[in-house]
Amino acid sequence: MLGVRLGGANIINNTPLPGLTWNEDGSRVYFRWKEAMTALLQEEMYMRKVTYKIVSPTIDNFTISSWELTQFFPGVRGES
Repeated sequence: MLGVRLGGANIINNTPLPGLTWNEDGSRVYFRWKEAMTALLQEEMYMRKVTYKIVSPTIDNFTISSWELTQFFPGVRGES
């Protein structure tokens, strides 16, 4: 399994894995995945909000549809 590469995601995860343990030979790891995913997604939404605050002053310089805006910043309402 270690040689398999998964693609398609664009979230970089540096959050700790709660309850991280492994078996004796190191071939399996265990952690509380629901807590890990909650932390990851909370961090991702925080970063999107921070990015929006940084980028929003320059948005007026671009033509962007309401739909496009919500694709990059879910929960943000764009003007039609």
